[in-house]
Amino acid sequence: MIFLRLSEQIEKFGRTTAMGCLLNVFRFVMSRTINFKNLQKERNKQEKMCVKKKTGNKLTAVYARKDREKERKKQQENSHR
Repeated sequence: MIFLRLSEQIEKFGRTTAMGCLLNVFRFVMSRTINFKNLQKERNKQEKMCVKKKTGNKLTAVYARKDREKERKKQQENSHR
């Protein structure tokens, strides 16, 4: 789609303007991806901080959840008997 527009630009205005257009598109896309990566990093940091505050670290949170699930299953089995 970008290249279709680029070929139209070349036909209308010549090669230099079209390359400028492509450069602008490239800059825009790169700025969006960089912003997205920074957002992801920030989210990951916040999630880790949140988990650390609650449990100490991520692994203990996982193990604690599994332990809770095991306990819940045991209690359900005992209540059925």
